[in-house]
Amino acid sequence: MENDSRGSAYQQFAQDLVKESLSTQGFARLRVISDSMVPLMDIDDIVLVEHAPLRSYRRGDIVVICRNGEFITHRLVRLRKDQWYTKGDRFRFLDEPITPDEVVGKVISIEQRDSQIDLNRRSWKIINRYKGWFANLEVEFYKVARWVHNYFFHNNQIGGVK
Repeated sequence: MENDSRGSAYQQFAQDLVKESLSTQGFARLRVISDSMVPLMDIDDIVLVEHAPLRSYRRGDIVVICRNGEFITHRLVRLRKDQWYTKGDRFRFLDEPITPDEVVGKVISIEQRDSQIDLNRRSWKIINRYKGWFANLEVEFYKVARWVHNYFFHNNQIGGVK
């Protein structure tokens, strides 16, 4: 129990530091600890997160959200009035919907071992818009594929005799 409370205290402290940096400096640097955005980002890459007005977010932007005490860096793939949807690039499903108040900031740069990717460059903005659009298609494609699989294979219409 003591370790859990100490861990959550550290998480809260880290969140407060990031929020303080965003409010005073306008940006924060965070280390990537997951491979959910491979191949664009890998574990130990550093992302530069910028505080941005909510109206500036677009499909395809890479955002950092804070959910259940953790920072998550995923691609924004759907924007609805009160719910936004993100997705890790290597996943085939959407994350649970987020509200705009869970958004910490927008990733504007990725520092890798020997290079830096400036996501504010026009070419990267175009690439990310297309990736966001294709991510939406990918999610829908896999929904249909799962339905077809379940309909035909679980109803024994194909691949088996009733």
